[in-house]
Amino acid sequence: MLTISLLARKGGTGKTTMSLSLAGAFVAGGARVLCLDLDGQGSLSRVCFGPSVVEALHPSATAAGLFDPRYDPAPDDVIRPTRFDRLAVVPSSDTLESFNRPHPAEAGEAQHVVRRFLAEVRDRFDLVVIDTGPNTSGLLGWAALAASDYVVSPILADPFGAQAVIHVQRLVEEVREKVNPKLRIAGYLVNQRKKEAIQEGYEQTLRSIHGPMIFAAVIPLMAAYKEAAAARGPVTLLKPKLKASALVQAVADELTDRMADTLKRKDAA
Repeated sequence: MLTISLLARKGGTGKTTMSLSLAGAFVAGGARVLCLDLDGQGSLSRVCFGPSVVEALHPSATAAGLFDPRYDPAPDDVIRPTRFDRLAVVPSSDTLESFNRPHPAEAGEAQHVVRRFLAEVRDRFDLVVIDTGPNTSGLLGWAALAASDYVVSPILADPFGAQAVIHVQRLVEEVREKVNPKLRIAGYLVNQRKKEAIQEGYEQTLRSIHGPMIFAAVIPLMAAYKEAAAARGPVTLLKPKLKASALVQAVADELTDRMADTLKRKDAA
């Protein structure tokens, strides 16, 4: 089982949509995928189950239960199947953000609750996709990275894209040094790119600075992704023949290539 965290320094990068779309692409390829919603906003959970269902969940039946010392949920207490075969979700909760305290490296065992939980389900899934919140300096994002093999960071082709890359690099380096030496950055994905010359220029600047760390595949700003969210699912499963799905599949294929070394090592072990 490999674990991938989608990480971005700020909101608005399309991280949640890409988390669910990538999960759908791997499900379409036959993988058993678990999405773990560690964003206090719970957007991924609301897309999959609807706001009323998510808001009615007791915290112990959500990702908040993993962090709350009052609960010790079993995997089946928090993992919810979706209407799509081989795709399950650990939903978020309105109370989750209360655990996103600063200075996560000083949080003791709370840093490792996600890693311990995923160790319990490693035989049930082939891939875990963790959707993190835009606040990367708190415990939730740290705990996600402590449990992950790889990070995919969606970035925008704008003046702040290069700054976002540097921030993610620093955070990953700190996590590697303190709690998870096997963590790697799979790459930075230019997401929601508009058909504008200025954005093409910013993209080329990112590629000139960071080279192969920028995914070759690019996800443009397309209505199909929002329409899929409104239809409560990943575009890659709802409308697999759309161009939007083919573009996400290209990202999934490239990501698979980037993870090939780890997959080989795990198979050998």
